[in-house]
Amino acid sequence: MKCGAELPDGGRCQKPAGWGRDTNEGKCKDHVDSKNQTVKKEFLKYLENHVTTVQSAAQHVGKHESTIWKWRQQDEEFDKKVEEAKGQQKKKRVEKVKDSLFMRIIKGDAAASETIFWLKNNAGWESQPDAQVNIAQKFDGMSIEDKEKKLEEIVES
Repeated sequence: MKCGAELPDGGRCQKPAGWGRDTNEGKCKDHVDSKNQTVKKEFLKYLENHVTTVQSAAQHVGKHESTIWKWRQQDEEFDKKVEEAKGQQKKKRVEKVKDSLFMRIIKGDAAASETIFWLKNNAGWESQPDAQVNIAQKFDGMSIEDKEKKLEEIVES
């Protein structure tokens, strides 16, 4: 016996009946609950494309966070995809923080310690203990374009 669920191309699923579940009857695990599969896909898409939380993504698809947790426990593949999406979330958040800090530096709103932190972590800059450098004074009165140029020079040196 086969699953037999209708596929998007009009064909039928050829996996064995009950494949991936604790039975040899009925649809396979991919098609046993097509409504939840659709909601899972929508949830993952939202989680991947927005800087958000699992709770907010669950609310977006009309589910409670505990339902998402239950699905994750029952569906190893879904759990893996949620973890991958959360990894993407982390990368996006880090980029937003980096961009925000960079803009604060360019606008002259960053403290000297923030500027030094950025330079050390993004430009290979090393402090010189004998030299007293006042970053804020170096950028004082410069246009944004000149500040960007100066930072590029520092990064390249």
